[in-house]
Amino acid sequence: MERTDRRGFMRRAALGTALI
Repeated sequence: MERTDRRGFMRRAALGTALI
C-alpha cells in the first residue's frame, strides 16, 4: 500500500499540474 501510495501521489501531482 505504501508503494502504490507514493507512486499514485507522484502521478496525481503530475496530472493535477497538467490540468491546472
